[in-house]
Amino acid sequence: GNVTVSNSGDLTFATTASNVAGSLTATATNSGSINNTAAIAVTGNASFETTTAEEDINLNSLTVGGTLSVTTDALANTGNATIVSGNAINLGTSRVRGNLSITAGGPITNSSTLAVTGTSAFSTTTAPNGITLTNVTLGGAASFNTVSATSQADVSVTSTSTVTLG
Repeated sequence: GNVTVSNSGDLTFATTASNVAGSLTATATNSGSINNTAAIAVTGNASFETTTAEEDINLNSLTVGGTLSVTTDALANTGNATIVSGNAINLGTSRVRGNLSITAGGPITNSSTLAVTGTSAFSTTTAPNGITLTNVTLGGAASFNTVSATSQADVSVTSTSTVTLG
């Protein structure tokens, strides 16, 4: 079933793998960041949100079957997000008020708006997985990396603002 987790302070998925057969909504409030030390697997959509300035989302082993939405502090221009997945990532509505780094073992796409105030880094780690982003606003320098020794992978970005490569 679906799972909703909210914590006043840091929210850490720790010790053993977290498996959700449905959707996951995770919110850290009152000076809380979101982290994991064990794998998180979600068959449906996943949403991670911090609500306080200067709090980050760091998920280093994440698998999401549906869309992934990431929001750092809806009010201030702070809060970074780092996402690492061995699989594809399809971003849902996401707003990162700091820097965003996404590394995926499959394609990186989005199905809704993506806004990043700081720098952005998008990387795929297996061939021939590309990066296709539409309806994005990237405030800082953006980098795109598709790793492939034997085939080419495309990068396509449709932005609502100027994209500065960095």
